[in-house]
Amino acid sequence: KVINRYPKGHHTPPDDIGSTFYPKLGCYSSASSNIIEIHMQQLRQARIGVIIVSWYPHNLSDQPNSNPPDQLIPRLLDIANRYSIKVALHSEPYKSRTPLTFLQDIKYIHANYGNHPAYLKLAGLGKSRKLPVVYVYDSYLSSTTAWAEVLQPNGQQSIRNTAYDMTVIGILVKGSEKSSIIKSGFDGFYTYFASDGFSYGSSSKNWNYLAQFAKDSGLLFIPSAGPGYDDTHVRPWNSANSKDRKGGMYYKNMMTKAIAASSETSGIVSITSFNEWHEGTQIESAIKKTSYLNYEPYSPEYYLELTAQYAATLTCDTADTTVT
Repeated sequence: KVINRYPKGHHTPPDDIGSTFYPKLGCYSSASSNIIEIHMQQLRQARIGVIIVSWYPHNLSDQPNSNPPDQLIPRLLDIANRYSIKVALHSEPYKSRTPLTFLQDIKYIHANYGNHPAYLKLAGLGKSRKLPVVYVYDSYLSSTTAWAEVLQPNGQQSIRNTAYDMTVIGILVKGSEKSSIIKSGFDGFYTYFASDGFSYGSSSKNWNYLAQFAKDSGLLFIPSAGPGYDDTHVRPWNSANSKDRKGGMYYKNMMTKAIAASSETSGIVSITSFNEWHEGTQIESAIKKTSYLNYEPYSPEYYLELTAQYAATLTCDTADTTVT
């Protein structure tokens, strides 16, 4: 009913795009090798060591009649490797995803990417063996019992201590999901959302408590900081969750809290996001353009520069910071 009160239609780029900010690179395809090169240069400028890439199984995509994003991964890994940047996959909740289909995904990732030098490997908290990493978005959609079959050592189809073992990071949205993260067998959890207060997990006031919970439970805690949030060009009904950037102060506040909390377990901060322009969470370079927000009075690279300042304070041996 709420959606029906708003106009429907399509944006008509390049002047009309589904974002409140405008990219310095203009409208682009993330599949372009040239664009990937430029992005890697921006990531290094920001001292970002890891990128987490939205992923669907090799024969699926998020849009009808579009190329499966898995086709991009080999090229992305090769280019990232030249810049000493690591890559991990962000499993999206494709139709009919279950822990058992995810098990097949794990086997595919291991077989195709697990041995690539650019694929991220991390050890769980208190563990010595570094394993390929995968993030699971909306992991709560499957039951604790179903996840335990794959992720707990005693599960009927457990990956633990097998050739397919991985460091698997679930998402924590509600406070009540803490026990589910443990019982499911996840190695840790992240919070994803850049809108402070949108969920229990993304509320920075809860991060110190979550960090202690993770430490006590032997889990990696990866808080997700963001520079702001504004998706009103694609979800005009969602303005209540918008977060003004306040000239960088919003980002500074979230990064400070995220770094402090992550130091208790993972030493890793994730950033939402590098280039999720539709939700206005990007730190990628943006320019001034009529009817769009911008980073003035600072430069188009302002958030890359801020990120570099905060990344310099992190001590993780794998990456300065992680971006989705």
